Amino acid sequence: MAHPSMLSRRHLTGGDALKFQSFLFVRHGRTEHNLRRIVQGHRDIPLDEVGRYEAEQAAAAVAALGWVEYVASSDLARARATAEALAFGHGLPVALDADLRERSFGPYEGGPAGPDFWGSRVEGVEDCDDFAERIARALMRHAPGRNTAIVAHGGVLRVIGWMFDLALPDAAFRNAAPLRFTFRDGAWRVVDVLAETMIAGRNAA
Repeated sequence: MAHPSMLSRRHLTGGDALKFQSFLFVRHGRTEHNLRRIVQGHRDIPLDEVGRYEAEQAAAAVAALGWVEYVASSDLARARATAEALAFGHGLPVALDADLRERSFGPYEGGPAGPDFWGSRVEGVEDCDDFAERIARALMRHAPGRNTAIVAHGGVLRVIGWMFDLALPDAAFRNAAPLRFTFRDGAWRVVDVLAETMIAGRNAA
């Protein structure tokens, strides 16, 4: 199978010129399924109490940046609630987009996390290239021309890392961790907003 980033990278570059050079990404706050390590995929699981607190903390950190002017989110409840917390601090609406949903894991949703489906085709699981293509489509829809916060899922973040040739550390996948993506000097970099440190990209520690 082709690397998941091949098709999506063509959509993002439009030839050689990038259409956007920065955006904020926030994974949704914690859910009970996260806590119990249950596969969520397209299951519409709400934030738990900790997740709601995490969303408020992320919202405060993002508001302190004074940068966001547009918020786009997966339409699943866990992402939507996180996005609404972020948007509230800026007096903004939330643009909901099903293309920002987590990858569909089909018959494995609701079961224990375990098998890694990323490197092969598995019956009933959304094709990895199709998943990457819709994420690229969503980024091109929402990120160019404005200071955008994208609120979505861990799988979406994984695909974005592939698109931009970034080795994202485990810390990047924390629930409700705001990440600032910036393209500069020919490479993408990622800054953990809460820790105020670069965690991926050229010269990252």
